[in-house]
Amino acid sequence: MQESMSDNRLKKIARGFIPPFIYSGLARIKVYKKKKAQSGWLTVKNGLLQGRQLFLSTVKGGWQESMVEGSYDQFIFEYLQKVDIKGAVIFDVGSHIGFHALNFASLVGDKGSVYAFEPNRFNRERMSIILERNPDLAKRIRMFEVALSDKSGYEDFYFCKDVDGGASSGSFIAKAHTYYPKSQQYLELFEKSPVETVALDDIASYIGTDIVPYVMKIDVEGAESSVLQGGVELLKKHRPLIIMEVHSIYNMLKTYDILQSAHYKIVLLKEELDGRCFIAAESHTEALP
Repeated sequence: MQESMSDNRLKKIARGFIPPFIYSGLARIKVYKKKKAQSGWLTVKNGLLQGRQLFLSTVKGGWQESMVEGSYDQFIFEYLQKVDIKGAVIFDVGSHIGFHALNFASLVGDKGSVYAFEPNRFNRERMSIILERNPDLAKRIRMFEVALSDKSGYEDFYFCKDVDGGASSGSFIAKAHTYYPKSQQYLELFEKSPVETVALDDIASYIGTDIVPYVMKIDVEGAESSVLQGGVELLKKHRPLIIMEVHSIYNMLKTYDILQSAHYKIVLLKEELDGRCFIAAESHTEALP
């Protein structure tokens, strides 16, 4: 009992002196070390995917429960419903297990398509299982096992196998500026392996010259500025609408410079307590009301 009270006091002291985004990162380390959650088929209750099934952790709470409730990142899909994207091409950069890709596939309709980029093999395997259960939407989605970055080639990739516990969603390329502390203790949660990278400006040679994104969602754990840097020409020429999670002050400064140079207007969509935020980048000539 005495030890528990001492631990609680230490936690309060830590919260007082450690920046919130670092404290939250350290807290996630403990979560990742918990016993792997059990998974099964769960039916989505609300939203664009209402009535569809997802293969998720059956433990209550967290992002899995939000997906089942249909509330996970709902602000993204509500924002996109202001835009006519029927028949559009969407790039889902950092697809995780496919929840966003399925929602996008629902929004673009039969004539639209979603190109999903996910370098973590274990996320892709889970996404494939979920897509098989939703074949009508799956036929609109193409999945690629690459990371988008500022150049084409290979980079070190830190990844985790634990999909149900959530750790796999935090996988990142070595150059990423994540909001998590890159301490040795944190890095030990991941395995490291080279991953193929493709720059947006080279994407035509990879997926086809006639494929141009109308919308891009970017959630790449601190590599968002690298993704934009590798696609400056695409941004200036085709001006896709961008919805992006920004992980750090460094990334915000870098992405702001890139988007400003391409004449984009930046709109804050959501701010997280740990310092991350979601933004929409709209073309000045085609900004939403």
